Amino acid sequence: MENTEDFKFWQNITSLKDIIWWSPTRFKVASSCLKKYFFEYIKKEKVPIPSYFAVGIFLHKRMESMYKGEFGNLEVAFKSAESFYKQSKAIWIRKIIEEGEIQGKKISWKDKKEPWELIGLIKQICYRAYEKYLEEGPPLGIEIPVNFELNGNFFRLRVDELRKGAIIRDHKTGKWLEDEFELNYLPQLTMYALAISCKAYDDHEFAKVFGINNPEDLAGNKYFISPEIKTQYFHMRSGKIITRQRTDNHYFELAESLDDLESRIKSGEFPVNRHECGNCIYQKVCDQTTAGTIYPKIEDPQLKLFDVKKRKKERTRQKHFRFIKDKSHIG
Repeated sequence: MENTEDFKFWQNITSLKDIIWWSPTRFKVASSCLKKYFFEYIKKEKVPIPSYFAVGIFLHKRMESMYKGEFGNLEVAFKSAESFYKQSKAIWIRKIIEEGEIQGKKISWKDKKEPWELIGLIKQICYRAYEKYLEEGPPLGIEIPVNFELNGNFFRLRVDELRKGAIIRDHKTGKWLEDEFELNYLPQLTMYALAISCKAYDDHEFAKVFGINNPEDLAGNKYFISPEIKTQYFHMRSGKIITRQRTDNHYFELAESLDDLESRIKSGEFPVNRHECGNCIYQKVCDQTTAGTIYPKIEDPQLKLFDVKKRKKERTRQKHFRFIKDKSHIG
C-alpha cells in the first residue's frame, strides 16, 4: 500500500471519508439520484431494504458457495442440484426468514407470506446454476475481488464469474431481462472488463490462465480494456446468456461519467431526482424538497448546476494505475 498522502481527500465534505470507491451499485445509485447516494454512502442511513435486494444478495452468496478450491482449480461442492438447493433453502429459512435481515440490514417484506414464497425462486436459480455447471464445467473463479485506481478513479469490485477464453460473466437474478441498448452500454460490464484487464496487466500468470495474450499492452499502455475479453450477461431466471463486447470507448464514457458524478458529490449539493422517488427506500427520511436534474442537458446553460471536469477522450496512454491491497483504507 502506498502512503496515504498519495490519496485524494475531499476536504469540503467532512462526512465523506477518504475517497470515493466506485462499484456498479454505487454508480447506479449516484446516476439515478444524488440525494439517494447521500443517504446510502455518506450519511449511511439505516433503513430496511426491499425483498428483491435481499434475495439478490443471498443468491450471489450461494453462487460463491457452490464451488470449492483455488482459482483455476475449482470443483463443485455439491453432488446434485437437489443437495445445493436443500442447503440454500435451509440457510434462507434459518438465517434470513428467522432473523429478518441480511448483511446487517433489516428486510422489508411485502407480507408474511413473501419470504416463504421466494423459496420457489431460490429453487429455480439453484437448479439453473447447477445445470450450467453440468453443461460447461466449473469456472476459473467466482466473486473475484479487484480493488484498484486508474487515472484518479478508485474502484472496488467483486467480479461474479471468470471462465477460460477470457470470459467475464455477470449473474443477474432480477425479474426482467435488460433490453438491447442497456446491454450494449451497461456500466457494470464495462467496470468488470476494465478491472480484469488491469488485473491481467499486473499478473501475467493470471492473464495466461484466463486467456489474455500480451497483457503488457493493457492498463492504458495500448488498451485499457483487452479486446480479447468477452462479457456475458447471465439472466438466471430464464437461463439466457447474452455476450457483449467492451472497448476503450466504453471506458472513456464511464470515466467521464465518474468525473461528472465526483464533481457533483464534491460540491456538497445532493439534488433529488423526483422520477426515482416512487420506489426509493429513503422516502421516510428524505425531505424531497431539493429538485434537480442529475444529468443536465449541455445545450441549456441554465441547467448546468455544477462545474463538470472534462476528460480527454483521445487519451490512449496510461497516466496512473495501481492496485489497493490495504483494506483498512476502504470505507
